[in-house]
Amino acid sequence: MTVKHFFPVEVEGEDYNLLYHAPSSKIARVPKHADMEKMSDEVIYQTFEKLKEVSITPKHREYGKGSIGITFMSSRTCNLSCVYCFAGEGEYGDSEVKSKYISSDLYLDSVKAIDEMYPEGIKSISFFGGEPLLYFKEIESFVPGFEQYFISRGREVPYIGISTNGSLLTNKKLEFIKQHNIKIVMSLDGPKEINDIARIVQKEGASIYDTVIKAIEKTKSHGVSFSIQMTINQNHIKQYKPGLAAEWLEIMEKYETENLAIVVVETDHADLQIKDKAHLEVLDQMVREITRYYINKLFEENPVIRAKGMIAALIQLAKGKYVDSCSAGHSVFVDTDGGIYPCHMFCNDDQFLLGNVRDGGMDREKVNVQANIDRMDGDRCKVCIAQSVCSFWCKGIQYLSTGDMYEVLDSRCVFQIANVEECLKALANLKKGTDVYTRFWNNVANANKQAQ
Repeated sequence: MTVKHFFPVEVEGEDYNLLYHAPSSKIARVPKHADMEKMSDEVIYQTFEKLKEVSITPKHREYGKGSIGITFMSSRTCNLSCVYCFAGEGEYGDSEVKSKYISSDLYLDSVKAIDEMYPEGIKSISFFGGEPLLYFKEIESFVPGFEQYFISRGREVPYIGISTNGSLLTNKKLEFIKQHNIKIVMSLDGPKEINDIARIVQKEGASIYDTVIKAIEKTKSHGVSFSIQMTINQNHIKQYKPGLAAEWLEIMEKYETENLAIVVVETDHADLQIKDKAHLEVLDQMVREITRYYINKLFEENPVIRAKGMIAALIQLAKGKYVDSCSAGHSVFVDTDGGIYPCHMFCNDDQFLLGNVRDGGMDREKVNVQANIDRMDGDRCKVCIAQSVCSFWCKGIQYLSTGDMYEVLDSRCVFQIANVEECLKALANLKKGTDVYTRFWNNVANANKQAQ
């Protein structure tokens, strides 16, 4: 399929619409009455000044080249029963075959093995699950040796992160986390009445919302940096009305999280999935409200942008650079048996097994194949307005949901397209040479620094 380069964007309440050229990130205003779908190429190119054709080409990656991130399957079990969990409470559909956790020895062996495979270094490690804190003693035993491994070689200690539901955080664990500069990611889907529908504690009558809020307060009291992931599901869709998304965000921002990652659920649970046309239309409206909420902050004096991902497309559109697709394959996932996979989504499927840290490395050819699978190889992405900046294209989720890595998911597409269109409208409205213009871009620059 031929790649589409030009995209119309309807602008409500104005006497113009927009025409966006994806390869150059240029935006032009066109009269409201113009039928952009019928404009000839000659007229379109005349609409833009000094239009430069740029090939939308993803970066080629090779085994052993560049730095790499590692995510560990710290635990294959979980103490919660979240209804929509893609991991099946940590088991990923396979509960009997592999060890329940990674030992401290396997952690360190993995780091040493992968560090040898990638001479440019390890950029980050993350503890994932299941619930990593169930086997925190192994992490406690591993981290000092991990740090010493890099310090003894005169190298900077990589970023360390841990994804947790927060229910098992204690003062002792937080003291260790603070001491070793570990970043925490917790999940909270909004106000209690929404969060506790899908996120369920195994203990009857308990509230995971109350538990997470206590964990957040405890984390803050120890001076530990943390982020929150908010997953939008059908419960949000059913309750939504214009203005309510902003109210939810204001509640979430009171927790003073370093970053608020807002994502859309992917689940087989019929009561939570967002699939039918009516639900997708509401999702579109909600995402536009959320995007405008954060864009409007960029016009304020010294704003704090919690959900940095909601303005990420705006930053990349301004830079005019292609955003790499899903990192699976140029970052790796280590399972509890030492098996190495492109990411956690593939960890029970042997066809995606890249190697084992205890067997001498990874299959170079398989790594290169997985690392270079890109969204622009798929037909729908070639004709999508978000083709250059999409961050929602996920090989693993698409494969688990459809059996095809290139079969995109409607809810994720609706989310990204709505976000991109609102970012384009904001960029088209800016007037150079004004104080507002200067303030806007200074705030964008500050938000970009915070996100790095």
